[in-house]
Amino acid sequence: MNTTTGRALSVVSWLAVLALLGAAVIWVGPARLVAPWLSIDPWALAVALVLMLASYVIRTLRITRYFPDRLSGRFWSAFRLANWHNLMNNLLPMRAGEVAFPVLMQRYYRLSPLESVPVLLWFRLLDLQVVLLIGLAAGGHLLGLSGGVLAGLVALLLAAPVGAFALRHGLHGLLARHEGRLAAKGAEMLASLPDRPGRFVATLFWTWANWLVKLAALGWVLAAFAPVGFAAGVLGAIGGDLTTVLPVHAPGGFGTYEAGVALLIAPLVDEPRTVLAAAVNLHLFVLGTALLAATLSLLIPRPAPTATRTATPSGD
Repeated sequence: MNTTTGRALSVVSWLAVLALLGAAVIWVGPARLVAPWLSIDPWALAVALVLMLASYVIRTLRITRYFPDRLSGRFWSAFRLANWHNLMNNLLPMRAGEVAFPVLMQRYYRLSPLESVPVLLWFRLLDLQVVLLIGLAAGGHLLGLSGGVLAGLVALLLAAPVGAFALRHGLHGLLARHEGRLAAKGAEMLASLPDRPGRFVATLFWTWANWLVKLAALGWVLAAFAPVGFAAGVLGAIGGDLTTVLPVHAPGGFGTYEAGVALLIAPLVDEPRTVLAAAVNLHLFVLGTALLAATLSLLIPRPAPTATRTATPSGD
C-alpha cells in the first residue's frame, strides 16, 4: 500500500469514526453526557487522575527495571517514552501504536528491535493474563460462569506465563545449537526474555501493580458514571481495555472501546443510553489522561543515546 492510499484510508477511517461518535452523541443527548461530569466529586475525580498517572509511573518502572544496564538513571526519559507509546496505542488503529515502542527504544537507547520487540510481546502476554484474571475475580459470577469453569480458566491463565517462561529455555537452547542466520536471530530474540525466576517474578509484580492501580481508578470512574457497583465498574473497564489489546481497534478506539465497556455492563443497566453515555465518558477520561501524561512528557528532554548495546536484560 503506497503512502497516498494509506493516508486516504486513514482520513476515511477518522471521518467514519467521527461520524459514528457524532451519531452517538445525538442519540444519547449532550445533556446526558455532561451530567455525570457535573455531579461527580471533583476531589474523587482528582484521586482517580492521580491513580492513572501513578499507573504510568509503574509502567515506566517495569521498563527501566527490565533494562537496568541501559536505562539506569534514565527514569524520566523512559517516562516520556512510555507515555508517548501509550498515547499512540490509544490513537492509532489496529495496534499500529505498538510500533512506537521499538522505534523509541532504538532512538533513545539504541536497543535493537530484536531486543525490544520480544520484551513488548512478553509484557503484552502478562497484561492480558492479569486483565483477564482481575476480570474473572471482579465479575466471573456476573458472567454466569460455574465454579468449575471459573477455576479452570483461572488455572489456565496462571499457568500461561509459567509455560511461556519454561518454553523460552527449551527454544533458546534448541536454536543456540543450530547454525544459520535465522537460528541466530531467534536465539537473540529469546535471550531478551526473562532467563531466571527473579526476572520472571519481577515483571509479574510490576504488571500486577500497574493494572491493580489503573483498574481501581477506572472501575471507580465508571461506577460514578453508571448505576453499577465498583466490581461491575472494574469489569466494564476491562471490557474497554481488552479492545485495545485485541487486533481489532478503531482509530482512537472510538466505537470499539465503548462496545467493550457496554458489552459487559449492559446486562446490569436498564437504559441503553445511560450505558453508552458512561462508556463514552470513561473513554474520554482514558484519552484525556493519556493526552495529559504525553503533554507533560514534552517537558522532559530527549535522551542522548548511549553508544553501546545493552547487556542481558534484568527484572530484579
